[in-house]
Amino acid sequence: MAKILLVEDELSIARGLIFNLEAEDYAVKHVTMAEEALLIYEKYDLIILDLMLPGMSGYEFLREVRSHDFRLPVLILSAMSGDEAVVKGLELGADDYVIKPFSLAQLLLRIKRLILRSQWAPREIESLKYYNVNGYHVDFDNFLAIKEESGEKVVLTQFEAGLLRYLIAHKNQVVTREELLSEVWGYENPPSETRTVDIFMGRLRKIFEENARAPRHFLSIRGAGYKFEE
Repeated sequence: MAKILLVEDELSIARGLIFNLEAEDYAVKHVTMAEEALLIYEKYDLIILDLMLPGMSGYEFLREVRSHDFRLPVLILSAMSGDEAVVKGLELGADDYVIKPFSLAQLLLRIKRLILRSQWAPREIESLKYYNVNGYHVDFDNFLAIKEESGEKVVLTQFEAGLLRYLIAHKNQVVTREELLSEVWGYENPPSETRTVDIFMGRLRKIFEENARAPRHFLSIRGAGYKFEE
């Protein structure tokens, strides 16, 4: 039984989520404040996180979690629907972002996929343990990118590492957004409206490209998808 930590201060939403999550055989712990969640989050398999919380914000909580744990799946569930809010949440390390009001069926599917993906991740990276990308030595076992000249370390999240691994495994080939959402994020029916792949590609460019605005390795192919070139 997977354990979910729900960080949500709107009680009406929390009650409905708890009822439906428990009906899917998840064990749910509900807290209303991020400060309380920080004390216990390590015990859980997934976090559902609101952003507008009393006291510490969801963003602050996420930043703190990612400073210690980059593998634990975090799904943001928020009424903040603007691009700036979504991009900030994903760049801070959230694995998915769902906007309120939401489709319960889609939310449950995303939760299921995040939990399954986190369990599959160690097996998936087993065949590709290390790779050098534009002056960085990538250690997939430890989700690290180490700059060869300086020794500077960048911690990759589960999905940054998964996306990078998939692109490397298909280097010099065009892969579609739908393929990446399916193979990396685990969607059976990838949502057409999500910007998740674009945001995570932007993150990889910021880490590995000399000029993220003029990438040489992580390319967008208009109307087709993405390609990794050495």
